[in-house]
Amino acid sequence: MPAITNAESVHQLFDAWHRRYDQVAAQHVPRDGADPQQRSAIAADLADCLGLRRSWVPAIEAHPVAEHAGEGVMIERLAGTSWPGGRIAGLLYRPDTPAPAGRQRPFVLIACGHSRLSKFSPATQRLGRTLARRGAIALCPDNIGQGEREAMGHRNVVTPFAAGLSLQGLIVMETLAWLRWALQRDDVDPDRLAAAGNSGGGTLTLMLIPFEPALAAVASTGYPSSFHFIARKEKKHCHCNILPGIAAALQMHEVYACQAPRPLLLMQGRDDHLFPEDLFCHNARQVRRAYERLDAGDALHTEVVPGLHPWDEQRVDRIADFLAECLGLEQVPPPAGPSILGEAERCIEPWPEDAWDVADIVEHLIGAPVPRGLELWEVFPFAEDSASPLPTVTERGDTRQILAQFRAFLDDRRATGIKPHNREWA
Repeated sequence: MPAITNAESVHQLFDAWHRRYDQVAAQHVPRDGADPQQRSAIAADLADCLGLRRSWVPAIEAHPVAEHAGEGVMIERLAGTSWPGGRIAGLLYRPDTPAPAGRQRPFVLIACGHSRLSKFSPATQRLGRTLARRGAIALCPDNIGQGEREAMGHRNVVTPFAAGLSLQGLIVMETLAWLRWALQRDDVDPDRLAAAGNSGGGTLTLMLIPFEPALAAVASTGYPSSFHFIARKEKKHCHCNILPGIAAALQMHEVYACQAPRPLLLMQGRDDHLFPEDLFCHNARQVRRAYERLDAGDALHTEVVPGLHPWDEQRVDRIADFLAECLGLEQVPPPAGPSILGEAERCIEPWPEDAWDVADIVEHLIGAPVPRGLELWEVFPFAEDSASPLPTVTERGDTRQILAQFRAFLDDRRATGIKPHNREWA
């Protein structure tokens, strides 16, 4: 790496990191997610990148704190815990009439994106209500540090990376716990489990695929593209987007292909400025290759539709139709009225003073104190003098932050002295 002395040196450092990405991409040999043995290796590599362990998946304790009814739907506001001090909040949608005797209902996990409203966003509420009107149970929980759980920390947390974990890994483990919670319900059909999400929810639905074989259908939108494209963005990422080592370990289509031959919907807004349409189509073609190897091409749906990055009513309704077809739901029209709940209908009020933050969860999992107040470049140094202030060469984030992200996405953990996790998902 060049010595950092001025702005030109910083540009050279950017160039050097991009060359490393080119070299890694050229050396990667894609694996076939449709092959059971290779699928197992993909899951193991993804678990290593995220810092997942089966033994760390918590047990959800959730209870309704209030109920709301309207248009054939009952909405429960849920509160409880995941890890012992990890407070949780979510909205559960279900039909307002019991299922016929001896019948169980499909269950859909709606994964939140980065909307400030989180589970209260009109789009997620529309999807939850539509699915419940059609006979399913749907759950939309706030992710760690989002929505009502903002006090836990999210966008800038570094502690998980210092412990060899990741923020996205914590979110994945907690979401797997929600799916286990659903499967323990008497009214949920274990053969009709599904997940849907956009943007950050698209990330989460992708990450669930290799670890939850019970997912009968997945709709992942506003994210399908390339790990290298995301990793090389010269902007500050929300830290849930930072997936250590993934650009060196996996290509995105390998992970999506682990859903084959089960139904999968990948969708992209034509005017989504975060992810190019051409890159979406390139990823979709590679995923289709895996589905065709299993003679399951009809189970894969890849669609570019009018619109921007967020969900709109048309996309929500398309996802609801896809899930209805996959899960055997009634074709009932979407709700006519606006969202029932607003931010005032909180699940937890006030936020408890003793509630855990992200660092508390990490310390609970590893059984040891972790440093707090770190910067990302202290965990992922990108050069010998990474800690020194650098000239600003882009208006999209601190130069050190962006270069540390470059390092993080390629990092194999050995360089930081962090021992890789065991490969128990292999």
